[in-house]
Amino acid sequence: MSDNLPLRANLLIFFGFQVGPAHSEPGTCPTPSAILLTFVIVNLVVAVAGVILGHSDVMKWISGGLLGQWNSRLWVVMWVPVAALQFLANLLVAVAIKRVAGYSTGFTIIQLAIFYTVRPRIGWILSLLFSVASYPSHPSRRVGTLRPHPPITYRSYEQAPVELQDYLPLGYRHNHHGANGRDLHHNTVPVTVQHADATAPSKVYPWRCAALTQFLSEMVLQLFALYNMGRTTVFAARRGYYIIGNLNAVAPGQIGQSAHMMYSAALYWFCSQVVIAFLGLLVAPALAIVLRCCGRDISKAIHRTIILMAVFMIPLSWLACWLFWAGYVRLAGDL
Repeated sequence: MSDNLPLRANLLIFFGFQVGPAHSEPGTCPTPSAILLTFVIVNLVVAVAGVILGHSDVMKWISGGLLGQWNSRLWVVMWVPVAALQFLANLLVAVAIKRVAGYSTGFTIIQLAIFYTVRPRIGWILSLLFSVASYPSHPSRRVGTLRPHPPITYRSYEQAPVELQDYLPLGYRHNHHGANGRDLHHNTVPVTVQHADATAPSKVYPWRCAALTQFLSEMVLQLFALYNMGRTTVFAARRGYYIIGNLNAVAPGQIGQSAHMMYSAALYWFCSQVVIAFLGLLVAPALAIVLRCCGRDISKAIHRTIILMAVFMIPLSWLACWLFWAGYVRLAGDL
């Protein structure tokens, strides 16, 4: 065990975690770098799996057509099971740590599960990056009610509007000569077409629903992180650790640097939430209303608004969580 265990424990006591060895047998713990690298790799694997499963066509195939529709608004409720799965994973990790033999612990499983919500997640960022990708909507994908269009006369396939070309008869579409050899460029051929109603999109965003779901889930998990960030900030402020030089006097060297990173990141996170709250409560609703008034459907308006929110959240809230977690792992050491 580390010779600085009492000092490390005192700097982490604000969590209510009283971790101490129940025996003096030597043991080998992973280095902080190995812990952080493992955490990054696991997050990347989960994020890539989320992108694959979040594609609308994949979800449609898995669910047998029940999910994965282009106009799906299940993200309004699907964030609940996604956030629940994240918290369930934290609970399982907390149970595993709690049952490790050889240590006396002073924290509950719920406390540790809530603490792990501070961990930065990569999945929601990767999903939002993919959510801006789109491709033109094929007629077979459009689910609007088909209705006959009044007969329209075109001299050639190229003269037909782009949005109607896919609905022209097969023979008319693939060649410009009729069965009698007449050049369709010089003969009027009436064509009756059908097209989807106005609700059919011109583009399909296959990752939009998954991205909105993960973003809402992330916002909920950030609310849980508020508890630990608050306790950390209050603990450091009461002891004057935010005053330059005070923390170095208590814990010089690498321990003090790690503690300073963790405490500073908690304060940085809190300051970031002020900016994010301003954007979320005032700017985002106003932008969504403007986009809606400009003819955007509600999903697209919310999607554009969330993209704006993510632009600010990544360098603020997400980066603060990374700094906090890195400082915590380095400070905890081999507790």
